[in-house]
Amino acid sequence: MPSRSSPNLRLLLSLALAAASCGCAGGGPDADWDACQQAVERGAVLERDGKYPAAEREYLRAEALDPQDPVPQRYLGELYRHQFGDWDKAKMHFRRVLELTGKGTDPLSRAVALHGLGKMTVWEGRFEEGLKLMEQSAETFPTALCCRNLAIYWMAEEKPDHWKPWADAAMALEPEDPYNQVFWAVCLDLMGKCKEAQATAAAAPFRLEQCYNRACIKAMCGFPEEALALLKRHFYEFETTDAVRMREMKEARSDVTLKSLFKDPRFLELTRLAEAPGVPPVVPPASMR
Repeated sequence: MPSRSSPNLRLLLSLALAAASCGCAGGGPDADWDACQQAVERGAVLERDGKYPAAEREYLRAEALDPQDPVPQRYLGELYRHQFGDWDKAKMHFRRVLELTGKGTDPLSRAVALHGLGKMTVWEGRFEEGLKLMEQSAETFPTALCCRNLAIYWMAEEKPDHWKPWADAAMALEPEDPYNQVFWAVCLDLMGKCKEAQATAAAAPFRLEQCYNRACIKAMCGFPEEALALLKRHFYEFETTDAVRMREMKEARSDVTLKSLFKDPRFLELTRLAEAPGVPPVVPPASMR
């Protein structure tokens, strides 16, 4: 397994290239493989378009068609964690993925489940346990998302020798992904390369899901008004539920890349849901998502 401070980039890349493409692969005796796959594909399109309840219905249909398939479980886990903020349901589906992939089948689904469980565990304050789960995810099937989040874990600790190798790994895995490019711009900003960071972000096609990271860049480069406008778009256009907003606003209040805004009354007002009861007191940045 890659070490925390120096992930083996060649291993990550070879695993990504060697892993099989993972579609629906349950194979229960009465499973309708084609119908299961089609339901997952329809759900993924609906989720991409922000139609989350409709996506949920398709994923649940796929699960019913083949309860032994880890792929619908994986999509349900991510939907509940990422879009609905229902962590109890997310954990249930991710744990089911781990049960179904215990013999080395579908490494991608297993990696996604380990990553999701790891992030929620970190957010709940069990940092070492969550870190180990994310490292296991990267070892099982490396994804840019997991590598980014391992980088962010160490950014929160302000340890560049630990986070930069993971950021490099994320970029190597998906160099053309616009979200990844904007994340790399955040990294450049943290390295003191503000002009290069702004140029890199400006060159990347705009996507709504980038608003948080673009806000971080603006905040570090000294443009608070633009940063606040982007954060508002993130919280109230990209995110759709208060369950997610509450956690992310709390995260923003502890994000080192936004520290220039911490005492700004406009920032405190924008992130007021962070003060809601039940929100964990210590959490990593929202860019982990």
